Amino acid sequence: RHRERSFEKTVVSILGFIFGLVAFLSLIVVVLPNVLRGWAESRLTDVLVHKVEIDHLDLNVLTGQIAIDGFRIRSKGDGLDLMVIQQIAAEVDAFALLRRNISLQRLEIVSPVVHLVRTENSLWNVPIIGKRDSSSDSETGISFTIQHAVLRDGSLTIEDRSASPARTEQVNDIELTLQDISPASSDPAKIRGAAVIADSGKIMIDGAVLPDLRSGNLHVDLTDISLAPWQRALSDHLRLQGHVTARLAMTWPGAGQSFFKISGTLEGQDIGLSSAGHRLGHAATVSASRVEVTWPEKIAVDRLLVNQPEIWVRRDEGGRFVGFQREQDDSPQPVPASKSDDTHVDSGTPSPQWRIGKVVVRSGTVHLEDESVSPAYSDVLQNLEMTLDDVMPTAEHAVMINARADIASGGALDLRGRAALFGSTPSASFKAAIHRFVVPSTNSYLKRAVSHYTTEGTLTTRMNIRLRGDRLEVLSDVTLSDLEVEPIQNMTHRTVQERIGLPLSLLLTLLKDETGRINLAVPISGPLSNPTFDWTNAIWATLRNVVMKLITLPIRSIGRFLMGSDDLNTLVIDPITFAPGSTTIGPGMDRTLHDLARLLSTEKQTVLHLTPILSSTDLEALEHMPSESWPVPELDTAETARHLLAVRRAFTISARLAGMGKVPSGRLPVDPPQRDTSDQGLPRVELELEKGDGASAMGLASSGSEH
Repeated sequence: RHRERSFEKTVVSILGFIFGLVAFLSLIVVVLPNVLRGWAESRLTDVLVHKVEIDHLDLNVLTGQIAIDGFRIRSKGDGLDLMVIQQIAAEVDAFALLRRNISLQRLEIVSPVVHLVRTENSLWNVPIIGKRDSSSDSETGISFTIQHAVLRDGSLTIEDRSASPARTEQVNDIELTLQDISPASSDPAKIRGAAVIADSGKIMIDGAVLPDLRSGNLHVDLTDISLAPWQRALSDHLRLQGHVTARLAMTWPGAGQSFFKISGTLEGQDIGLSSAGHRLGHAATVSASRVEVTWPEKIAVDRLLVNQPEIWVRRDEGGRFVGFQREQDDSPQPVPASKSDDTHVDSGTPSPQWRIGKVVVRSGTVHLEDESVSPAYSDVLQNLEMTLDDVMPTAEHAVMINARADIASGGALDLRGRAALFGSTPSASFKAAIHRFVVPSTNSYLKRAVSHYTTEGTLTTRMNIRLRGDRLEVLSDVTLSDLEVEPIQNMTHRTVQERIGLPLSLLLTLLKDETGRINLAVPISGPLSNPTFDWTNAIWATLRNVVMKLITLPIRSIGRFLMGSDDLNTLVIDPITFAPGSTTIGPGMDRTLHDLARLLSTEKQTVLHLTPILSSTDLEALEHMPSESWPVPELDTAETARHLLAVRRAFTISARLAGMGKVPSGRLPVDPPQRDTSDQGLPRVELELEKGDGASAMGLASSGSEH
């Protein structure tokens, strides 16, 4: 019996140990995870300052494996979810937990969803980005290390309420690998990862950051990032399209007061800019080399290359440029008084200073369309090559500009100079040249301006362009070659004759030189801001001045004669002079002959009388010359030679004028020689214009040109 009792005690002890062990294991398996879950929620809440919730936690004490289903961080302020993680798996040193140490050999986070918010005061809703509460800075007594961490299938939403309007960006398919994470250590953790931005484009990172993210150094590769989500930062009425690829190095914090520094290269593909459905610009590629951003202090680009850009410049029927205005009521909107403080704050917000060392444009195209004239004007600038040096938005800072382009309708454009367009008083100074521009391409403007159109002709001009504030001054040296015009019937616009007193055909005839060219100096000046300013008025004033100068040329009083004065049927013209005893025309007389030939070919009803003058200086010259040296040899006396010399001069001039202007000889009669009764004494042939049939040459020319 004693032996039986002893056996029973042994069995009871064994069973008690077994039940105790089972109870202990049950405590470890059932109770300890719950205790650990509560402890982890409390401690992580202290560390992160926001409320941490864990739905379910499993712990394997023997293997040190932890599995968490449902991990959530709620905002301390509004209770919104900052982070939601479906699953977390980790290998933890369970015994280290008793020493208040969390040591993870491996951490795997599956499908995390993070929502970051930047408030109106530019503070982030996460303490590691914004400003931590003072309570979070207290010592928790917990050490935390992770040797290897993996994040899979994550997503990040960034909401910026400090911008106007508020912006929201989405990053999906986040994959991250981190090594050697220890908040208590000053050594950075290694990080590598990739993600898809806004469902378009990919980002890859590789570098090292401190666990609290307060400093770091990353290499960032952006591939095919869409620009469409960022267009609101550019303008609320302009639409930006395209994709960007970049290779960047990012360091934060930056030196001094800068938040971060970024350097590297960027390249955009298929960049487009539009407004209200109208294309404004497009570029095949845009490359930026040696980009340096020190935020928020400055943005610097060493070289910006724009390849194959296309620009559309349009004017509507009202003369307004299309696409550059907001589609809204232009009337001023009242500003509530309560907004005055906000305006003051915004005006005091510093903006970064940016600079581009050189902008290079290659193989550009500019489409010009103007519907304010009828028919609508259109042309294209092709093969545009342009450079801009040292571009900065600083007041009074001048940007050097060099450009050239071919004009599709014919001709070429060159532009060189500098412009300071920023600041309260913009200024610019350019030298521009247009070479052999085909004038008929501008018939839409000529129709409105001069009631004529051109059938052929080219224009070459050199311009000095100056802008100071609102005032633009342009001085152009214009050369028109082979210009031919035709009148437009039934035009309601004022004719050239009404504006300056001469029909256009006659004006062009008078302006042309012996080679058929017209050379004019055209000064234009006026305010850019005044939409009623008519640049053509300045051109008309120039032409009127030219006409007045023509009247003072050797063809005296030609204006009054041709404009049909009733009391002027004949007009004396400055004579053609010669060297004594010679048939050689005097200096400067060739130009007079060319002017006369053009005049006679235009004014079909005029007759030019040529009167040879018997000059005493001719007689003296012939008397001192041997007879065999006379221009008309084999004559008996010098008097006879003088007579024949004077007549020969007149017929020589008549023949030259007939050949130059294709004038019939009947309109170039040579009158009998006359003795010199003046005090001039110069050998000469006197000229006198006569209106044929007593009709007004001007009236005939006008009727032929204007109808």
